[in-house]
Amino acid sequence: MHKINVIQTDIATFEITVKASSITTHTVTLTADYYNELTGGKISPKALVEQSFEFLLEREPNTMILSRFDSKNCRSSHLGKIC
Repeated sequence: MHKINVIQTDIATFEITVKASSITTHTVTLTADYYNELTGGKISPKALVEQSFEFLLEREPNTMILSRFDSKNCRSSHLGKIC
């Protein structure tokens, strides 16, 4: 079981804390243009980041997720998912 906490620190940056067997922190950048491309504004940027981490955690432990990345550099076949 895991718990995800997402805090938007500025217009394009999010700090994510994942509490699982280990606690990890991650910094993700998400530009407005890329957010709109992925979602068309259907969900909030914070919700997109949270759902993206849910997607990742279904596939790998939080300790394997990069501590810092730009969402534009990672793609997934699922619309609205970042890696």
